[in-house]
Amino acid sequence: MSSTGEISSSTFSDKYRSYMSEDEVKNIEWRHGEPPIFDHVNELFEKERTKIWPEGSLEETVQNAIKTWEMELSHKTQIQDFKTINPEKFKLFVNGREGLSGQETLEMGSYNALLKTSLPEGFQYYKADEETYESSHDVFRTTFPRGFAWEVVSVYSGPPVIAFKFRHWGYMEGPFKGHAPTGEKVEFYGLAVMKVLVFPYTLSRRYQSIYRFTS
Repeated sequence: MSSTGEISSSTFSDKYRSYMSEDEVKNIEWRHGEPPIFDHVNELFEKERTKIWPEGSLEETVQNAIKTWEMELSHKTQIQDFKTINPEKFKLFVNGREGLSGQETLEMGSYNALLKTSLPEGFQYYKADEETYESSHDVFRTTFPRGFAWEVVSVYSGPPVIAFKFRHWGYMEGPFKGHAPTGEKVEFYGLAVMKVLVFPYTLSRRYQSIYRFTS
């Protein structure tokens, strides 16, 4: 769910996300007409991350894999263009809810898919059922203009079933649903399990399922 705060550019490639070279972004139907870049959220990530993983380590591989999946989910419009998942087999499970297919997740959008909750309405500060794909991204871009950074904190098991802990954070520097910006940090931790079909990450179509848990 990380990467609001992107701006469009004709410059290609990203050091934390794969499949973004000049050749790889061709013939893709991008949601905003061209591939995104992530300067703002990358800067926040580099400034405030708590871990710097060795290049090529499992931790770095998982971290970049999820960032790449989120990029595809937020910026591509056709599931057949996704290179991080097997579109026919992928399922996303969040906090024990029924799994969403790749197409269902794409149609809902990352924020609505990940933030949908069964809490009583009075505790739902973000109501996924009332948001569209477009409105959900507008909300987060407005509220977190520098983006919502994401990092892997720990990896507990290796492939094919990878369990890991993550941290997600940003600063409320814009308004949210009529509430004035406070500048405060918004931060949470969660656990996830990712089942992969092939490894290492240089091979495509490898996520079969992701289970994500936050409190």
